[in-house]
Amino acid sequence: MEFSKIYLNCDLINQIYYKLNNDSLIYFSHINKYAYNIYKKINKYRIYKYINTNNYKLFRQYLNIYNYSQTELNRLGLISVNDLNIVKQNKINLYYDLRFMFELIYNKSIIDKKLISNKIIIYMINTIQKCKSFNRFETILNINKELILYSLHYNFNPDLDIDTDWLYI
Repeated sequence: MEFSKIYLNCDLINQIYYKLNNDSLIYFSHINKYAYNIYKKINKYRIYKYINTNNYKLFRQYLNIYNYSQTELNRLGLISVNDLNIVKQNKINLYYDLRFMFELIYNKSIIDKKLISNKIIIYMINTIQKCKSFNRFETILNINKELILYSLHYNFNPDLDIDTDWLYI
């Protein structure tokens, strides 16, 4: 592969790629057409690594950059529902990290509710779907009116020991 009239062989490029941090992998794959064709599939499926983790920003970036089929979106949606993280807990309430589930539902993921045993989570999915509007801004406004989706609200504060870099939807 050629970078600014300097030729680098594939083995060296692979070594460079695999030593990059998570944020740089996407940028590296978009350097030129060769790198994009080689690393596109590898990068595209890294989204499974970031679902329901502390790295919501990177998950959202992968979701917005790459095109996923309806089957892949449905699979990601089911994974996001089955592995929800608790981000705040008190004596009365449990708050789940619904950001990943929201992004997938907003991107037209269809979650099969027959495979979910928790009725509260099914209600949350239905509420997010009901809040969907013609654009993201309106959808977020609708979500901020729903109390059950409090962990998606702009004024939600998770427990600090869980995630110090909380990014809102």
